[in-house]
Amino acid sequence: MNKYNFDEIANRINSDSHKYIEGEKILPMWVADMDFHVLPEIKDAIKERADIDAYGYVEINEEYFTSFINFFDRHHGIRFDREDLIFSTGVVASIDSIFKHYLNKKDKVLMLTPIYHTFFSCISNNGLDVVELPLDFNDNHYSINTQKLEEIIKKEHIKCLLFCNPHNPVGLIYSKEELNEVARICYENDVLLISDEIHGELVDPGFEYTPMFKVNSKYWDNIITLTSPSKCFNLAGLHTSFIIVKNQIKAQELQSFVYQDDIGEPNYFGPYASIAAYSKGDEWLKEVNAYIATNKEYVYKYIKENIPQLSVVTTPATYLMWINIDDLCINSGEFTKKLKEAGLWVSPGTQFRGNGEKFIRLNVATSLTNVMEACNLLDTFIKNL
Repeated sequence: MNKYNFDEIANRINSDSHKYIEGEKILPMWVADMDFHVLPEIKDAIKERADIDAYGYVEINEEYFTSFINFFDRHHGIRFDREDLIFSTGVVASIDSIFKHYLNKKDKVLMLTPIYHTFFSCISNNGLDVVELPLDFNDNHYSINTQKLEEIIKKEHIKCLLFCNPHNPVGLIYSKEELNEVARICYENDVLLISDEIHGELVDPGFEYTPMFKVNSKYWDNIITLTSPSKCFNLAGLHTSFIIVKNQIKAQELQSFVYQDDIGEPNYFGPYASIAAYSKGDEWLKEVNAYIATNKEYVYKYIKENIPQLSVVTTPATYLMWINIDDLCINSGEFTKKLKEAGLWVSPGTQFRGNGEKFIRLNVATSLTNVMEACNLLDTFIKNL
């Protein structure tokens, strides 16, 4: 019997929720944000902090780091040293800081597309140039072509690879062998490898993502990994994350850089919520992944049986579903705009580039009731196109 009830979700209407900004009139299944009630121990930790009655500046409690170290060791068999970890207010903020201090204007940053849309802003806002390498797409399945990766890195004189593991929005889990080859290519071509692993703990039962630091240790000096409890425990509003780096020269530099860029100091509640999540959230995480997998299976089955014009990419990671609308002969930007008018808010694949104009992204980290309603709305909308 499950300990947690994910059929009941938080009421976020009129709460200044970014996801629910449109209120009750639209079912929001767009931004990567869960609707589930938070792990109770997280709520208790925040209440305990609130009871102190003074919310001034705080230091980062060392337990913030040890709770993550122990969590990662339990789940992935990697035990980081305290010196490998740096606090930052967010993964995107960390990327901005790394770009600012390690790259020069007009340097080229490579990404495998379609990919998380905010990365494009990070690159352009820092005066850098984007180079895209589309993931291979065959038989409704994405894969990485490391031969093409090495070729474009050499041809375009790439300075940095901004990598997503698991891959948002397509839910791709890379194998250890693929990651090792990516790390080798970057190492041998002097390309800084930044691996965003914020969705790493969100995987279907029976699957596991491989952290980049499981590659051959001779490549570690060239790798910076970024992660956070913000996705797996839905703590994005508390702004806590980790920069993980094995190269201790880089670690010291990055610690200095995050302070320079004003992203190295925590808010009053964030670290304590993270400690509760990493120390007491294993069972909650296990159950939420199982619930999300059930939601995904419902969408797969519903679309296959009722909306043959669509097809769903199998996504064993994340709570985001990548749905192919190409047979409708309509751009995903136009499609999602009209779908929102019909009551369902999803993300247009155009944001993610690559072949995203043929796709929409659906967030199923909500109640099964909402997932069922979303499928009905999508079905009715397409029948009326």
